Formats: sequence, C-alpha cells, structure tokens
Amino acid sequence: MVLGAVSPGRFAAPELRIRWSVAIALAVPFAAITTLLVTLVIQARSNKVLTGAYGMLGEAAVAVTALNPTGKVTVRGNTGTPSRRPDRQSNRGARLQLLLSRAPT
Repeated sequence: MVLGAVSPGRFAAPELRIRWSVAIALAVPFAAITTLLVTLVIQARSNKVLTGAYGMLGEAAVAVTALNPTGKVTVRGNTGTPSRRPDRQSNRGARLQLLLSRAPT
C-alpha cells in the first residue's frame, strides 16, 4: 500500500506525489484495523455454537414436572419436553444435564 502510494509513475508532476511520511501514517492504522478485524473473525468462527438446540448441549436443566419418561424441564429459562430412557425416572425439581438434543422439525 505504501509503495503504491509513493510511486504514481515516473512522469507524474512532483506536486502530485505523496510523501513517505503521509503514506506510512495512513497505511499503519489501516493495517492495524485490518489485523484486528481478521483476528475477531477467526475467533468468532472457532467459538462454540450458543444458539438453538445444539447450544444447550451439556447445560444444566431443572425438572418442572416428573420425567416418567417424558415431562417438562427448564434450561436457561426455556421450557421444553425432553424424554428419558424408560428405565430412568426423575422427580420434580431434580437437576439434570442435557446430553442429546434434536432440532425441532
């Protein structure tokens, strides 16, 4: 960017040329901003999904009704209807962990 700014051509008039100090003073902040934005994009792309059904995997849930094998639970303020294996039951108020999630269809 700096080299392109200071070399407009051999035939350009001297008053049309940009000085090195001006070119560097403009290029350095633009390079810093670009580096910061690229870093933020890379971090955002590598973060875990925090929305939807898959964002709730591993979260703590509280049974609103008895799970026998279905019932109501609350996860992060959202109430849903999970199901458990028929041989396992949970009472009302039990603390659970969401292990498998199916996206709503």
